[in-house]
Parts: sequence; structure tokens; C-alpha cells
Amino acid sequence: MSSSPTVTDCRIEINSANISGGGVYTWGGTPSFSNCSILKNSASTNAGGIYLENYGSSSSLNSCHIAENYGGGIYCAGGSGTDVVLDLTNCLIAWNFWGSDGTAIKFSGSCINSTIINCTIGNNNWGGSAVSINWTSFPPDPLPAFTFRNCIFSGNSGYAVREILFMGHPPLTLARLSPRR
Repeated sequence: MSSSPTVTDCRIEINSANISGGGVYTWGGTPSFSNCSILKNSASTNAGGIYLENYGSSSSLNSCHIAENYGGGIYCAGGSGTDVVLDLTNCLIAWNFWGSDGTAIKFSGSCINSTIINCTIGNNNWGGSAVSINWTSFPPDPLPAFTFRNCIFSGNSGYAVREILFMGHPPLTLARLSPRR
């Protein structure tokens, strides 16, 4: 059931899901989004905006807005033994509300080797943090690596920490990260 759609210049708005992925739900494949707005979607459990899961998928978002989603912006999860890679470039992830741990982005399971470049992550509220990196149940082997480069974190709030919450011990590279308040 894998596919590799390219979604360009689209607006995915005011959709809902009972559990996960109110705007977009992917299961495998290599979807690519460019110049898209994923706005005002909702999900009761994970990712009102985009839910990415399983089967060796690799997703990329370039120049996209993921905003005003209830249930969190992006949830990247993989099952045991299946890797998921997420690459974000020049994206705005803002004003998302109520993600249990990463209101803007949550990485869990075997979501690995992801890069977030030139992105603004701001004004995400009422979760554990803006970004959550979580491997407490089954850490993948080898441990994943993440790169945040030229990103701005601004105005986020959370009950645990404001910006990035680590649960487990993934390697992380932070380069030219600007926490603006």
C-alpha cells in the first residue's frame, strides 16, 4: 500500500480524524509536499495536521505551513524494525494546539535520521513541548540522529519544557538554532 505522491500548491484545511492524521495520514511510501498549507485540522489522539507511519517511509515537506491544528502539527512514528524519515525545509509550524508531547512535531518509535532546516517553530501550545523526541518504549538500533539547522523557536509553551523534550537518548545536532522569545 505504499505510494509516492507529490502534493504541490495545495491547501488541506478543516478536516478531522477520530484517532490520528486529521489533515494527512500516510502509511509507508515517500510522499512529498511543497508549498502546501495544512491548516485547522483535528485528531483526537495524534497529529491533527500530518501523521507519518511505518514501512520504510520517507517524507519531505518544503515551504509548507502546518498551523492551527488540534492534536498537534506533525507526528512521525515507526513500528519496530521499520524506519521513517522526515525532512522539513523552509517550513512554518505554528499555532498548533494540544499534542500530548510535541505540539509542533513528535518523533516516536523508529522515526530516524530526520532533518529540520530553516524552519520556524512558534506559538505551539498546551503540550509537553514544541518538539518531542521519544524512545522510552523501544529504542531503535542504531539510535536515530536528528539535525536542526537555522531554525527559530519562538513563543512555544508546554507543561514539561518549551522547546525540545528528549525522552531516551538520540544523537542530536543543533546548528545556528535561534530561541527567540
